[in-house]
Amino acid sequence: MVIYADVLIILNTYINFILLRLSGYFVGAEINRLRLFSGALAGGVYSLIILADGMSRGVSVILKIAVSALIVIISFRQHGIRYFLRCFLSFYTVSFVFAGLMLALWIFVSPDTMMYNNGEVYFGFDTMTLLVTATVCYGLLRLIYFFIEKRTAKASLFNIEIYFLDKVISCRALLDSGNNLRDYFTSLPVILVSEEKLRELMQDDITREKLKVRYIPFSTIGGEGLVPVFRPDRVRIYSVSSDFETSDVLIGQSRTRIKNGEFEAILPCDVLQEGKINENRFIAKN
Repeated sequence: MVIYADVLIILNTYINFILLRLSGYFVGAEINRLRLFSGALAGGVYSLIILADGMSRGVSVILKIAVSALIVIISFRQHGIRYFLRCFLSFYTVSFVFAGLMLALWIFVSPDTMMYNNGEVYFGFDTMTLLVTATVCYGLLRLIYFFIEKRTAKASLFNIEIYFLDKVISCRALLDSGNNLRDYFTSLPVILVSEEKLRELMQDDITREKLKVRYIPFSTIGGEGLVPVFRPDRVRIYSVSSDFETSDVLIGQSRTRIKNGEFEAILPCDVLQEGKINENRFIAKN
């Protein structure tokens, strides 16, 4: 069987790009297409290993793990070892599913245009078939992502308005039931807001001075650090089923884009619980 190196690299780059995007969605990673393409291309070049002869299984496995780690490091912005492990395991989980499909194809169909060696798969596709396959894969990716997004309950979607002095900013917010970020000194919950939105409050020196920004520690599966926070005059939190205001909250700056820029704030679950308890500030809509 004749193997064309350009087809081998292009095909595996496409496949790796799809697998990396799916992996990123599953862990909620920040998606940067250039980084993903670079990681996918590295995997595509590595697929040339299929041409090597006489490689032992142990060496092949070790090399595969090392290259996979490199691909993950290239593809996703790193925030500590735990975050890396999440991305790495997600990439391998998605890859195992794909490998299972390829194994089934090998067992039940065993096409003459397919070759499997050293953990890599090669299909002898012509250019048009390759383009059609890439288009179909992209369509399937978008379909899978659509169903993943549909799992986000409507009860987790909110709008918030942050008031400070004579300024107000509005944000699309996502409720994170696993977010329990609080200030250790005041025990107030912290709403994380994107840096772009917070710039709207900091357009003049007077406002920046009166914000009285300070830093509090945080710890997540992606790492540890300090987040700048300030106390607003009040915050309105509303959705299709509720509407209340509170001043017992802090606003913090998010280090990364929230859900790839689809939202501008993250609500901790404690904010809603306290809002419901405080009946004179909680208004249930009919």
